[in-house]
Amino acid sequence: RDDLGEAMEDISRDSAPLPKVATPSIDALHAYAKGLAAMSTQDFDSALMFFKQAATVDPGFAFAYVGMMRIRYAQGHIEEARGLFNTANGLPDRLTPRERLYLQAWGSQFAGAAMPAVAEQWRMLTELYPDDYAGHMNYSSALYVMGKYDAALAAARPLLLVQNPQKGLAQNFVGRIHLAVADVGEAQRMFKETAAMDRG
Repeated sequence: RDDLGEAMEDISRDSAPLPKVATPSIDALHAYAKGLAAMSTQDFDSALMFFKQAATVDPGFAFAYVGMMRIRYAQGHIEEARGLFNTANGLPDRLTPRERLYLQAWGSQFAGAAMPAVAEQWRMLTELYPDDYAGHMNYSSALYVMGKYDAALAAARPLLLVQNPQKGLAQNFVGRIHLAVADVGEAQRMFKETAAMDRG
């Protein structure tokens, strides 16, 4: 676009940042970004469609399979999710060091590791990469499953930053943690803010 005479500041202002994932295909990357956007509004059918399209355009795009894996796991299709994990994990040359660490933590979970060990994997990811919101979500989720609700709330704090592109999804999760500690008022506030974001 710059070669066509468009000023760099206009490009920066008008273009949403694409996620940093390993694919040489701009079309696959665009579909993946649309999938992430759909996930942020909990439109999981659309997200799955976009992630599948990203993998169709670039069959070696590891994180397109990870996107599908996350959705199918959340929907309770564990064996399908495991297959998608294996596909992504079988593409090590298309993974960044951060992505390998992310999949390593998922691998521990699929292997049936004890939840404290899984939580430690996610904690390491968040400490090495503090801007990895998926890592914070999974670390907090592991603590939640362990019944460590106060620790889960503390671990989820970075998810509520405005920079998190999936803040609405995170607020819904944090609302559930507040319900677990019987803080109904704060839970309702989180759910109302999430609903307002979805309407916006």
